[in-house]
Amino acid sequence: MKRSRIYFLILVFFCVFDTSKSHAQFEQAKWEFYGKYSFGFVDKTNYSYVGLNMERQFHPNWTLNWNLELLGRRDDIFQLHGSMGLIGGPAYMGYALNQPTWGNGYIVGNIILGLMIMAAPDGISYHFPIAYRWDLSPYANVLGFDWVQYNEMEGFAHLFYSASAGVRCSYWMTDRFFVKGFIETRKAGPLGWNYGGGIALGWSKPFENRREEEQ
Repeated sequence: MKRSRIYFLILVFFCVFDTSKSHAQFEQAKWEFYGKYSFGFVDKTNYSYVGLNMERQFHPNWTLNWNLELLGRRDDIFQLHGSMGLIGGPAYMGYALNQPTWGNGYIVGNIILGLMIMAAPDGISYHFPIAYRWDLSPYANVLGFDWVQYNEMEGFAHLFYSASAGVRCSYWMTDRFFVKGFIETRKAGPLGWNYGGGIALGWSKPFENRREEEQ
């Protein structure tokens, strides 16, 4: 009986972790959209945040990341996180509109360029398929900013460069719906390092041509 259990566990191990035959549903996902919640520690206190994320696969195993997050600390500091493009794009468009010597064609072209700057991502992820419906993805977000509120009277008055890095583990419950667990560290301006983790739930949009090939 004991030997049968050992054989069974060995069989399960090779079925799950034989990466030469396994793949993740991520390989079929062109876009991923998910909401997340995180909890952690910073500056001798703790924090939590909620966020909306988007990933776009631009090369096998590689995705671009966009993040929008609202973080609150127990010491009443709040942070609103976004990509640098959300600042750079409007600033560039405002500059273009204030150039009286530019013709309408130049202004329209620079507004389009400003919109493209707004779409710039926070960072990048690399995905390792580790088993069927599972993948592991280290990531680095290095093009971000945080609006920081130290007290309610002044509002979000401070703008700091911010970055984060971590690792996500994804499990695909169906071809389109997934759950993620993650651990990460983050830093915004003079504020301390954040160390935490969380969970995310989301939906993906597959590559249409790959779906047609499989049918």
